[in-house]
Amino acid sequence: MKSPRAADIAFACLATVLIGMAATSYLKPVARESRSEVFPVGSELPLAYPQSTGSGQVLLAFKSDCGFCIKSVPFYTKLAAYCQRVSVDFRVLAVESPGLVRAAFGPDEARQLDVVQMSYFDFSGTPAIVVADAENRVVSSWLGWLTPGLEQKVLDAIEELAR
Repeated sequence: MKSPRAADIAFACLATVLIGMAATSYLKPVARESRSEVFPVGSELPLAYPQSTGSGQVLLAFKSDCGFCIKSVPFYTKLAAYCQRVSVDFRVLAVESPGLVRAAFGPDEARQLDVVQMSYFDFSGTPAIVVADAENRVVSSWLGWLTPGLEQKVLDAIEELAR
């Protein structure tokens, strides 16, 4: 039996690295702008959902055992503060105990959150963000983890509501 040549070993190592990189890229979480059939842009939010009391609202579907939700808590904290600054309602929708959701945000941030317990979501997953105007018509929605570019789109949609 022949021993492997250095070139064969190098090729095997390179192939392993390339396959690992491809798998990592393929399995990486990707955010996508959602045009949910339940909440198409321009449609009215169902009455089961909280209704806006001002110039509009942001609804965040959140679960404390959702990895993407937990990873995004710093952005959601910033989002809640921004909404308060521009007088847009910000509500966290929880299918679990509101206490679990508040605990995921931490004590200081939790005091500022309006957490609404929901028995279900009309979303295919969490996190999900819906931006609705004062008439409760959907302006934009996103599903999944948001990249910094998509985070900015959320902020831009809210800024547009506040005008």
